[in-house]
Amino acid sequence: MRAISDSPIPLSAQQVAEMLAISREVVYRLCESGKLAHHRFGNGRGTIRIFQQDLDQFIASSRVHTSVRDLVEYDHLA
Repeated sequence: MRAISDSPIPLSAQQVAEMLAISREVVYRLCESGKLAHHRFGNGRGTIRIFQQDLDQFIASSRVHTSVRDLVEYDHLA
């Protein structure tokens, strides 16, 4: 059985929310803001679908790098 992450089938907002442990509403806001690439299918508002490669790119671009200096300053303040 193939994992959903290996599938070329796009993911729903609910599936992405579950994978990232965030709410579906946050996924919709990320899509609306243009931070998370997505596709809309259907009439009217349609339904949002997100391809794994777009989700992977979003995750990579969301990484926050913290310097050692920042950690030392934070530790000092705590």
